[in-house]
Amino acid sequence: MPGAVTVNPTSGERAILDGHDGALLTQWADDRWVGRQGTVHLGLAGSRALVRSADGQLLAAVTGENRIKVLDSQRQLVNWFGQEGFVSGPLHGPSGVALASAPFTITGRPAADGQTLGLAPFDNSLKLSGSLPVTATGVSFTPGRFDGAVLVDGNDQLAYAASGHFDPNQGSVQMWARPDWPGADNQEHALFEALQAGGDGYRLRLAKADWNWLYAWFTDGSLGQHDFALYADVSDWQPGVWHHLALAWQPAPPDPLYRRFTFWVDGRLLDSHVQRVPMAGMPTWLSVGAGVDGRDQADASLDELFISGVARVGNSQQTRLLVSQSSAHRVDVLDWLGNTLSQFGGLGSGAGQFSSPQALLSIGGAGGAGGAGPAGQTILVADSGNGRIEALHADGVNLTWQAHWATGLNRPQGLARLPGDAVAASDVGDSQIKLLTPAGALLRSWSEPNDGHTGSFWSPLGLTLLPSGDLLVADTYNGRVVRIIGAVTLCYDFNSSGLVDVNDIQAVAQRWYDPGCTMRYDVIPDGVIDVVDVMTVAAAWNLGCA
Repeated sequence: MPGAVTVNPTSGERAILDGHDGALLTQWADDRWVGRQGTVHLGLAGSRALVRSADGQLLAAVTGENRIKVLDSQRQLVNWFGQEGFVSGPLHGPSGVALASAPFTITGRPAADGQTLGLAPFDNSLKLSGSLPVTATGVSFTPGRFDGAVLVDGNDQLAYAASGHFDPNQGSVQMWARPDWPGADNQEHALFEALQAGGDGYRLRLAKADWNWLYAWFTDGSLGQHDFALYADVSDWQPGVWHHLALAWQPAPPDPLYRRFTFWVDGRLLDSHVQRVPMAGMPTWLSVGAGVDGRDQADASLDELFISGVARVGNSQQTRLLVSQSSAHRVDVLDWLGNTLSQFGGLGSGAGQFSSPQALLSIGGAGGAGGAGPAGQTILVADSGNGRIEALHADGVNLTWQAHWATGLNRPQGLARLPGDAVAASDVGDSQIKLLTPAGALLRSWSEPNDGHTGSFWSPLGLTLLPSGDLLVADTYNGRVVRIIGAVTLCYDFNSSGLVDVNDIQAVAQRWYDPGCTMRYDVIPDGVIDVVDVMTVAAAWNLGCA
């Protein structure tokens, strides 16, 4: 049961999500199937939306699990948030997702801001946000990931007082590390440790174990008797290669006491844990490149130690995800770690209200098919239960209502952006694909494909625009993926002037009842060019075909 489709605009390769078993399938541009891409073990069963970001990642709204999941170009899971065990998290029936900013990245150099507790660039200085180390033995400077770095090996030790530089309640630790060892060296290498004096209170230890995995161990000893660890396999690491490491801990709804801990390696979320009770205690010391006891040296170059009082990784705070929540009847703005920035909507049929919102789409600017544009864009919401498409304004954090953009629909589900800001919508209640002008007016509709497959659509859920100009449709309850050929030519710019004008109308009118005419001008494909075709092109007057 295909539920969503997306396409690589360069290669034309398509990813089709089977919402029933959660499998991803691949189809080449020539319609050949090349089998499953990814695995059912990705946990995508019950997904309603799949969109492709500009950098080739796939974002899935996994409705049944109340999760958002992100896959890289190799179909490997790189991020997810939402329900985790007994904790519901910030999502309630996510049914649409869109990236509304530049993609997530870890490549930028951190800069101090109001949420910074400690920043040590190690550019010929050991200061941590102005604080000198309490211990600095044997360490030396070396070329870094950006400018300089500190080398900690042999019997070296580098430690700071933790006061003012660490918050166990909410925060993050990030750094770049270039090990001098292979991941399978069977040695313990401590990269960072926060420890409360006395050794029986708060402790966070980030290290590569002698069994060749990274681990982040959190405990509060007898103060709270909490103890857990996060893990990452780094047995394939090679000497001399820089890696980005990050740990983050943040509030986890619905209980204000809950905390979610995440472990990131090279921008990929590799492990997570939800803690129901806050960690007790406060660290006294922060050791960089060795344990607080001065043992298990990192034997590595370390750069850009960045400690924050909020959970963040790379540019996660600047990354914006829009998520439609079908059970909560609203649209949320979240960052890359799933922190909620704003919420808009509620159950109802008035302005700014929704009933089971589904797909999200940006029009009027950059963003591309299935994606959302930057701040200041108009965001369309398939307001399924109200039979309409709503237009919202996004300013980067908040959403505001603009208009009832399109009405008179019957449970719209999927949306695809066409050239010139026309929009195609899958209208599940009518089992049709409908073409809407940039003003939201109905231009035409299809009840069946025109690619040689026979039979009417049956509750088609997803659709996307192909590089060829065809629409690819997930004809869900027919269990097939089909095309509407020539969908983009419905903007009818036959002379490639950039707009539909009188010349394009004449191009069709001049072929009136011409039995030898190409199918291109039979815009209402019934085998004859007549007044219906001419009037259809005229209705698209001044519609751009960029």
